[in-house]
Amino acid sequence: MLADLDLIELDAGEFRFKSELVRDVAYGTLTRAERARRHGLLAQQLASAGGDAREESAAFHLAAAAELVAGLGTVPGVTTDVRERALDALVRAAARADHIEHH
Repeated sequence: MLADLDLIELDAGEFRFKSELVRDVAYGTLTRAERARRHGLLAQQLASAGGDAREESAAFHLAAAAELVAGLGTVPGVTTDVRERALDALVRAAARADHIEHH
């Protein structure tokens, strides 16, 4: 439906919002708990897909979920160890970025 309205682009089962404004409006319609759940689910899917770029994206989404949970407390559907998982993922992503920069 969003693709029919020309609000997102679909490519090989993935999507991208056509503009940041559309993304922000769509994101703003979700509760903070639902945002945390969706960030957590997306992180899980990205991590299981593998690949360095997806691993870095997974770290970003885990961190977003962890930030939201920190402000809300326990959120059903988000693992209780999301903060630890986010920190671990961010450390791995930073190490990879450091390794790429220093040959």
